[in-house]
Amino acid sequence: MDELLEKLEGSTPISSSADKFYSFFKNDMNELVNVAPASFQTVELIQGEDGSVGAVKRWKYVIGGISLSVDLETLALDDGARSITYRAVEGDVLVVYKTFQFTLAVSDGLAQWTIFYERALPSSPTPDAYITFAIVNSKLVDLYLLTH
Repeated sequence: MDELLEKLEGSTPISSSADKFYSFFKNDMNELVNVAPASFQTVELIQGEDGSVGAVKRWKYVIGGISLSVDLETLALDDGARSITYRAVEGDVLVVYKTFQFTLAVSDGLAQWTIFYERALPSSPTPDAYITFAIVNSKLVDLYLLTH
């Protein structure tokens, strides 16, 4: 990791199985538009193959009442550790942060989110809103997996 990058972490307990939760984010993440329609408006695969390293998806999402878009590349997948890393390659988030990537690591009973970022300006805020966004939507996914 680049030494200029700052790190922000957050986690939430999950009741669904770690394997199902990880699999959702690896293979079925497009379903977020149905699971959390207030947060995710659209998703489109624009490069690569779904569920594989190098895939890029264009997301339209709402955070803090503001509609935004981002192209997210799947940077790394580790099925053994149930870990996925995504990187923003285009989009609104890159106006505030020069670099923005995040990792989901799932263990039994816990979803851990880690954001690595570099501020575009000294006044750029820490991405607390994105950690909150990830945790809230993780809870919705957990509930969805428990009921489907």
